[in-house]
Amino acid sequence: MLAGHETTANALSWMWYLLALNHDARQRMLAEVDEVLGGRRPTFADVDRLQWTQACFLEAMRIFPPAWIIPRECVAEDRIAGHRIPKGSSILIPIHALHHDERFWPDPERFDPTRFLPENAHDHHRCSYLPFGAGRRVCAGKAFAVIEGTIVTAMMSQRFTYELIPGFPVVPEATLTLRPRYGLRMIARRREAAAVAEAVAA
Repeated sequence: MLAGHETTANALSWMWYLLALNHDARQRMLAEVDEVLGGRRPTFADVDRLQWTQACFLEAMRIFPPAWIIPRECVAEDRIAGHRIPKGSSILIPIHALHHDERFWPDPERFDPTRFLPENAHDHHRCSYLPFGAGRRVCAGKAFAVIEGTIVTAMMSQRFTYELIPGFPVVPEATLTLRPRYGLRMIARRREAAAVAEAVAA
């Protein structure tokens, strides 16, 4: 529970930061949320229809993976790219580096949620995207985290947009997780469409 709390919170924070820098992607997400939900609270049944919203969350974890590196122990001697790996060696899998490798991700520094739309989901190498690890030690909360991130994003987007405070330093800090060193302070601006909808309902 503790690991799932911090990593999901970091993933959502980085997503709001990236959406504040990419207004077209954010506007498309807001339009999807309005169309799918129509002002009501999202449920599990809505997740499959919130494809762009989910893609924004997944792309944010590509650029800023909360688990930015994973340690593993070599259970048998191996050779990787010409390098001998002795049995018992400690190996660090550089997830952040993989997520920014041009061999797997064209224009890797660009925030592009289309990479994770259903029609493109199989275009990238299966070992090039590892925000939850992989194999027998893959994160047990992987599916839950994606569902949670999608629903929370939709809920928070129904009435507000989030803008960066001008001049506030956003600096990635790689500790146990990849987090904003000074936090992430943003301005919540009430959406005009949400205010109109509430006035009509009243």
